[in-house]
Amino acid sequence: MKRILAGVVLGLMVAAAAHSEEPKEELKLQERELENVRGNPFKIPETYGRLVNVVVNGEVHYLYFEDGDGQIRVVLIGQRGAVQRSRNPLQLLTGDVQLIKRGGDES
Repeated sequence: MKRILAGVVLGLMVAAAAHSEEPKEELKLQERELENVRGNPFKIPETYGRLVNVVVNGEVHYLYFEDGDGQIRVVLIGQRGAVQRSRNPLQLLTGDVQLIKRGGDES
């Protein structure tokens, strides 16, 4: 009987502690435009098509876009250096975009 009473008291104490816990603040997300190396904002052109894959290799993110003709474009984003990392964790690494074209039958 003592064990049952001790269990009930302990359960009430735990429930009271959990109930009196302060509600946690809700984290508000903030959107920022991605920047290039010089700090200018950039946008991925709509003609690049839809994002089909993201590959992460170390600190570099390869974004693969496929347009309506099946051509693939690879955009590199990532971190540049310690100073830039503290200001902006992700940025466009290069303005050069790799283009993989669809070829026809060459037979």
